[in-house]
Amino acid sequence: MKRTTWMLAWTILPVLVVAAIGCSTTPKGPSDEEIIRGALGQLKTGLETGNIDQIMSIFSEQFRDPDMGDKARLRREIQSYYADGDLKNAKVSLETITLAKTDATTYNVDGIKLQANFGRGTLGFTMTKEADGAWRAVRVRFAESY
Repeated sequence: MKRTTWMLAWTILPVLVVAAIGCSTTPKGPSDEEIIRGALGQLKTGLETGNIDQIMSIFSEQFRDPDMGDKARLRREIQSYYADGDLKNAKVSLETITLAKTDATTYNVDGIKLQANFGRGTLGFTMTKEADGAWRAVRVRFAESY
C-alpha cells in the first residue's frame, strides 16, 4: 500500500508542479504593433467623425514638424481644414499600412489612405513610445494623390 501511495505521489507531483508554473506565468499584454494599430483606429474614427480631440490624442506633446509646427499649431490647422470643408466626408483606410520598427522606441507608420472633400492622399507618421507606454506621433508625412 505504501509503495502505491509513493508511486501515485511521484506521478501526480510533477503534473501539479508543471500546472502551477504554467498558470503562474504573467500574461503578456498587447504587442507594440497592436497598440499602434489601436491608436490608428482611434485616428480613423476621429477623422471620419470630425472629433478633433480624438485625432489629437495620437500626437505627442513633443510633436514637431517643419510644415505643421508643434502640436498646438497642428490642432489649429486640422480645425481649419474642417472649418473650410477640406476634411468633411473623410474616409480612412488602414488596409495598406506598414509598420517599420527603427529602434526599440520608434516606428515609422505609412500607407494610411485618406479621402475627403480635398481629394485623396496617403498619411504616414513617425511614432515613439512615451513614458506612459503609449505610442504617439512626433512627425507626420502626407502625400496628396491626384
